[in-house]
Amino acid sequence: MSRSERFYDAFHIMQQREGRNIRTNDPVDPGGDTFSGISRENWPDWIGWQLLDQSEGRVTPAIVQAVEHFYYTQFWGRIQGDALAEISPEVATEVFDTSVNFGCTRGVQFLQESLSLLNLNRKLYPDLVLDGQVGWKTLETLRLYCVSRPPKPDVSIPRLLRVMNCLQGMHYIQQMRKYPAKEKYRGWFDRI
Repeated sequence: MSRSERFYDAFHIMQQREGRNIRTNDPVDPGGDTFSGISRENWPDWIGWQLLDQSEGRVTPAIVQAVEHFYYTQFWGRIQGDALAEISPEVATEVFDTSVNFGCTRGVQFLQESLSLLNLNRKLYPDLVLDGQVGWKTLETLRLYCVSRPPKPDVSIPRLLRVMNCLQGMHYIQQMRKYPAKEKYRGWFDRI
C-alpha cells in the first residue's frame, strides 16, 4: 500500500508521543511488553515481535518498516485518515493519535461526539450516531462543520480539537480515579 504524506506527518507526531523505537515493559501497564507503542499483549501476531526477538532487541530497518506498516494498516486506514485529512489534516492527526491511544472506535467517537456537541442543537447539521466508524455521514458532517457560520473557519478547527481533547482528558481522569496506580501516567495529559 502506498502511504500518503499526510500519514507520515501524523505518524511522526504520534511517534513522539508513543516513544519512537523504545521498548518498555511496565508492570502497571496492562499492555506489558511494548515497542514503539505496540503492545505484545494486544498485538501478539505483529510481525515486529518476531523480528525483534530474532535481532535480540536491536532495531533494524525491517522493524522500523514493520512499525510503520502496523500503524498505517491498523489505525490510519481504519479511520479513513486520508479522507479526514482532505477536510482537515489537524483533525485527521488528532483522530489518528487518539485512536492509537484508545482504539479506533473511541478515537472516532470522540470526533463524532464533538461534532454533535458543536452543532447548535442540530441547527447546523444533525447529531451523529456514535458508531466509531468514519463513513460518509461523519465526513460530510465534518465538512459542514468546517463551513458553517458561526464560527469562522480559523476558529472552527481549533474549537473542535479542544472539545475532542476535553473528552480525551476526561477519559484519562476517569482511568486514574478507577485505577489509582495509573496516576503514574500523568504524561497522558501531555497528549491533549
